[in-house]
Amino acid sequence: MRYMADSRKPSALDKIRAHYLEGRKLSEKQELKRKQYEQANAYRVQGYSVEQCVHLLRELGVVGSVAEAYRIIRSAEELFGDVTKSNKDGLRHILSENFMRVYRKAWKDNNLKEANRALENIAEINGLRDLDGNPIDWNRILIPIPVFSSDPDVLRRQETVDISHQNIGGDE
Repeated sequence: MRYMADSRKPSALDKIRAHYLEGRKLSEKQELKRKQYEQANAYRVQGYSVEQCVHLLRELGVVGSVAEAYRIIRSAEELFGDVTKSNKDGLRHILSENFMRVYRKAWKDNNLKEANRALENIAEINGLRDLDGNPIDWNRILIPIPVFSSDPDVLRRQETVDISHQNIGGDE
């Protein structure tokens, strides 16, 4: 294994690292450990604290004991890196992804207030500003929501709406 600096016998973590770097085959036991490490890392990337991660790993039956959960998390951090020490761009990306998940759920549930708040958080995290350098006021942005109907009265009213835009910005 090229990445090992000393001549010691490769550990299970070294073998899993070799799997990622060199495509080496893993035993069943090593594959189970690899999946546990990935699960622990996924929870940490999603923003769960170490303690929350321990609880989730135990609750979902990924590990049997608290001590084993802490070992899995520590090994996952050694293998993938500690997400709490990631750079600003990485953390910004993680937070934006999590708020985007909140936005999608709120939008699906037709909760426009929460969807708006999630977008505000994404904009704030990413330093999005309007042309004057002020935070974007999402409440002033109108998003057209099409209304579809098979009701003849609604369809007649829609036919009579003036969409020519001739009066926009001009004198009458």
